[in-house]
Amino acid sequence: MGPTVTYDCAMTADRHPDSGPEGAAAPRRRPRVTRIDPDSPPPAAPAPAAEQPTSERLEHSGESTSENSHSAELVALPKAPETEARPDPRRSDVDEWGRSEHMREIARKFYDPIYRHWFRADWHGLEKIPTDGGALLVANHAGAIPADAPVIMHGIETELERPVYGLADNYFRSMPVIGTLWSRLGGLPAHPDNAYRLLKEQDQLVLVFPEGSKGPAKNFTERYQLRRFGRGGFVEIAMRAGVPVVPIAVVGSEEVLKQILEVVQAAVENLQAMRGREGANMAADLHENAQVIAVELAAISERVPQVAESYGKRLVERINSLLEQHGVQVEPSNVVREVGLFAERTDISEELVRLDSHLSQFGKFVDSEDTNGRKLDFLVQEMYRETNTIGSKANDFEIATRVVQIKSCIERMREMIQNIE
Repeated sequence: MGPTVTYDCAMTADRHPDSGPEGAAAPRRRPRVTRIDPDSPPPAAPAPAAEQPTSERLEHSGESTSENSHSAELVALPKAPETEARPDPRRSDVDEWGRSEHMREIARKFYDPIYRHWFRADWHGLEKIPTDGGALLVANHAGAIPADAPVIMHGIETELERPVYGLADNYFRSMPVIGTLWSRLGGLPAHPDNAYRLLKEQDQLVLVFPEGSKGPAKNFTERYQLRRFGRGGFVEIAMRAGVPVVPIAVVGSEEVLKQILEVVQAAVENLQAMRGREGANMAADLHENAQVIAVELAAISERVPQVAESYGKRLVERINSLLEQHGVQVEPSNVVREVGLFAERTDISEELVRLDSHLSQFGKFVDSEDTNGRKLDFLVQEMYRETNTIGSKANDFEIATRVVQIKSCIERMREMIQNIE
């Protein structure tokens, strides 16, 4: 029989009664390995240690416990002041159909002055609508302004203080912003199941328009005429739910369409008249600036021959002064040649002719009945370019002053032309 190895693992990390302060763990001892000879007798079992009395253990650990008695006491924390419970901001008054009474209240506040003082809606036979229980309200589309559904819903909710749910086509509900607003104000898709639940289970007033989307598309010549009803079967649903059917006739709003057309026509006529008056004033201003340019051009044309003559006189005076100082002889032909070169460099006769031609064409475009805004803009650009050339060529103070006046008039004409079609 070979040698065997035993491990003495009696000491662990568990707390020993004599291990010191409360909560401290005795260190873990490394395993002790003992080699046993198989021929030697087995070792005697160790004598059991006498159990220490409980009172002694308590007395032994009492010293350390009394030292930390003050730190082990519980300290009462101050209580937070009691405040009223705040409503959960995530909760709202939107019901299962998407209707919000808060939104309806805001809509009534803004729509009521229009309803009473602008549309001046008047009800006859409002007492036929039940004040409790479900009822199916069947109305016709007026096909004009004001919209019939908001007027009916607002009138019933204001007079009878009962909510009204309006059924409309699903495409109206699917619109990004209008659909959500319509849902919050009591609109929902026109489906038979929706109507039955509202009428039978919830005893609500339901407003339907059997003409559907074809009703608002009626022309003025088709006023007071009903379009073919759809196949929603809302009357059958009302019979199954056991609720009354209350017909509602919207009368008088068709006449508004004719007045709207008259107002629009009068507005267009006034707009055209105003544009005519504005155009006449603009044309008069353009002609006035063009006349100022023409006067300045005439003055420049008269000044051009005098420029070369004046330059010749100044040149002769300068040469005579040099002759007196240095005694230099100058041939008369050289003086004439120099004056000719100066006259050629400062010749602006072509620019004056082109600028005068542009002015003449400009006046024709202004008096024309056609839309010549782009042509006038192009002509003004050409006139400005010719004026710049005149100013750079003419070596004369008087011509330069008149060129500045011409540029000022052209700038005013350019700003005015920006408002012409």
